[in-house]
This record gives sequence, structure tokens and C-alpha cells, in this order.
Amino acid sequence: MTTKQNNPKLKKAIYDEGCYFLFALGVYSDLTGVDPNPDEVNTVYDMAVDIGAIRSDCYMNPGAFEKIFGICTNLFGVSASAIFLWKENKDGSRFDVGSVQVGNKHYNADDFGFEPTHYAALYIATLNGKTYGHFVKVDRETGEVLDDSWPNSNAVRNGYVKSYRAIHAKLV
Repeated sequence: MTTKQNNPKLKKAIYDEGCYFLFALGVYSDLTGVDPNPDEVNTVYDMAVDIGAIRSDCYMNPGAFEKIFGICTNLFGVSASAIFLWKENKDGSRFDVGSVQVGNKHYNADDFGFEPTHYAALYIATLNGKTYGHFVKVDRETGEVLDDSWPNSNAVRNGYVKSYRAIHAKLV
């Protein structure tokens, strides 16, 4: 996705705290070829806040990926879906396994054999006495940063990976 977090046309919350939100939009863009401009990113943000997918500070609530992909499908006309699978510590331990809703029942995503298609790494860095967290798209095998919503970010240059997020996304 070509719109980056340091774009001054983005809403302040996205500019300040929107790295994971932009990761979600980047996954949609990877799958669909849709490349939202800053105005479209702001529209998705407003709609995601309105339906409770994210808070106004860009904190992503449970089910945010599914809801953001639903908004994008409606706005851009290209249907894709995503599910948050798990959060993984650097030692390989997993927690917060995602769930899939079928009718009124929730199932673990693992029950459906979903494999991750995208990974985000949470980098932590302390600069000038303040601790920062920043999500970037990574290759899980090599750890290589594939996309950083804030190009050449301090967190990636000066920090360490605290954990990973695994996402399963596909065109529908």
C-alpha cells in the first residue's frame, strides 16, 4: 500500500497510532490490488470507529480485521475476508487464538485449518525515556520487514520484536 503513516493528509489518530490499522489495510491491498489513497484511508477509519471495529486511538478491538475487510469490500467492490488467528511470543508460545463464527457458535480458527497468510511483528523501542510500539508486516521465516507503515521507523531501527500476529486472508 502506498499510503504511509507519515502522510500529513491522514487523520491525526492514524498518523500517531495507526500502524496496525494500516497493516490491516495493507493486507486487503495485497489481496485485492486496491491501493487506498489518504482520503479513502480516513473514510475506512471513520467507518471502523463508527461500527466499533477500532477505537478512535486506532486500538483494534476483537473482530477488527473481519469488520475492516467488510468495510473495504463495500467501499471498493472487491470482496476479501480476513481473520485474526493468533498472537505468538518470540519463544513460539501462542495465545489469543482467533475464532470463527458460524451461525450462533464460535469455533477456534485452528478447527478450520486456517494457515497464516500474513504476519505482523510488534517492535518495541525506548527512545529518550519513552517506550514505543510499532507494527510492521514481516516474513515470519526470515524476520525481514516487508512493509513498514512509517518508512525507516525508529522502532524497527532501534527496537526488538516482542511478538507476532498471524492473519489468514483471502479473496472471496
